[in-house]
Parts: sequence; structure tokens; C-alpha cells
Amino acid sequence: EEYIEKKPLENVKTVFVDGQVMLMKSTIPPHVKTWDDFVTYNFTTKLQRLHWIYDTVIISFDNYSHVPIYKSIEQTKRIAMNKTPFNFERGDAIPEKPPPSHVWSDALLNRTYKTVLISIITKILAAKYCPPMKPRTLVLDFCNVVKISYTNYGCKREVIDFMKSMGESDVKFLRYIPIYGPILVDSIDSDVLLIAMQFMQKNNMQIDIFVRRMASKTIEASQEAAAKRKAEGKQTKKIEYEIINVKKLVATIHIAIRQSVGEELLLSPNQMTRYAVFLMLITGSDYSRKMPSIGPSFVWENLHISIPLLALCI
Repeated sequence: EEYIEKKPLENVKTVFVDGQVMLMKSTIPPHVKTWDDFVTYNFTTKLQRLHWIYDTVIISFDNYSHVPIYKSIEQTKRIAMNKTPFNFERGDAIPEKPPPSHVWSDALLNRTYKTVLISIITKILAAKYCPPMKPRTLVLDFCNVVKISYTNYGCKREVIDFMKSMGESDVKFLRYIPIYGPILVDSIDSDVLLIAMQFMQKNNMQIDIFVRRMASKTIEASQEAAAKRKAEGKQTKKIEYEIINVKKLVATIHIAIRQSVGEELLLSPNQMTRYAVFLMLITGSDYSRKMPSIGPSFVWENLHISIPLLALCI
């Protein structure tokens, strides 16, 4: 596809990492005995790998005191479905070490415990992280924003006061673009792509945003891969990743919409982007439940119907 790149443009010197996703994917292998071990294994190694390539690495976490209330509804449902709840309440002593691996997934469902855990992670990174080369910058975005500059002459830590507390980790990357310019967002959450598309359009396509996410395939390719795994007796598929050039993605979608509706229907670029995001939402994302019986392929093949209807309604 035209919008898939092997790597970001040379002018991208900043990468934003969704630490919340990293946390939910974290594991406790046998050699992880302390919190230092945990942070090194699940966070430090990846951040150092990124610092070989990018000058600035930003890692962000959810700040639950500023997360919208409706997110708590979904969290309550997840906890109710959990048959082995992990008990940890506000005021409990900070745990001395990570829990055993067999209770780790249950522990991550406890928001109070997870808040303490994120505090431990950011504290250890702030105190002990060292990039593989200098000069480099690490930004920790949790309850506040801490910028750590590593130079050949020492290490400087400062709180960026004008950046106020924000809740959801996956929207925080937007506020770094005016400061650091072109950016790569390393996150598998589908909503990041929608947020980036809206922000790109708002800025008249004058910025560069790249999103590293799990690779998507056409329906035919997915079916072929599934048949091949079945024939070879493999149960799981190998996870592959791709880098999306959001500017090219938006342009490709605009071309598809224009080809579907013809030249007679007057649509601005802003309208086309908004309609596309809306259609993505109703086919299901991290934001929303998908419509029953109607999937992305059906919607995509019927843009010539849905786009004019949206133009009439909105």
C-alpha cells in the first residue's frame, strides 16, 4: 500500500511510546525477582533500542485521576468478569517485588495497584535509565511531565510545568508535535490512527505523523495465511508490524471517497476525513462497539451509498 513505509522519514527524530500498552503486555519471567529487574526487562531494553535511532523518546501512561468516567464503566465490567480478583486497595503498602507470573494478569486489572506500579516504573526510569549514546532525551508523561536530558557533561531533570495532567495515554502524543515536530507513535491501539487522522486534517496536512502498529492484511491474504497455518499445523500466527504514513493514508482515503461518489458531490477535505473516521468508528475500534452484521469490508465497498447519506445527515 502507498501509505505503508519501511521506516519514517529522515526528519523524524522523536518517538512516542504508549507505556500503557507496554505495561499490559509485560510479563514476569523466572529471572525477574525485583522491580529493577521488571523495569529493565519490560521497559529499559526497548527504550534503549529506540534511543539508538531517535534523539527523543517519550513514554506515556494513563493518569486515572483524569480519565473520563465512562472508562470506569468498562473497567468495572472487566473486574466483574474476573474470577480470581487481585486484592489491593488505596493505602496498602507498596509491594516489595512483582507478584508471581500466574497472578500478573489479574493484578493488572486492579487500577489502584496499577497506579502504584506505574509510579514505581517511572521512578526507576527517572533514577536509573541510561541511553546507549548521548546526547539523548527521555520524557516521562504520567501525573506530570518530566524531561531528562542526557549530555556528555551530565544529566538534567526538569518538570515541564506548562503541560497539565492528562488522562488517556494514547492522546498525549498530540501535544508533543508542536514542540518536537515530526513524530513516530509506537502503539497498537486502533484509536491512535483515528486521532492522528483528525489531528493531521486539523493542521491542513502540514505535519508528519507515523504510526507503528500491528500489520493489517487484506481479507484474501488473511484467509490464505490462516489456511497455510492450518495445513502446517500451526495454532498461532506470527505478529508482524508496519509503519503507517498518516498523511499518505488520509490522501489515499480521500481519493477512494472521491472515486466512489464522483465529482458532482461537493466535499471538502475536512468533511472526507470526518466521514472516514466516523465510518471506522461504527465498524469498531477501541472507542466503540461495531455494528452487528456489517463489517469494514461491506462499508468500504459501499462508500458510494454511505458518503452521500452522511453528507445529507451532517
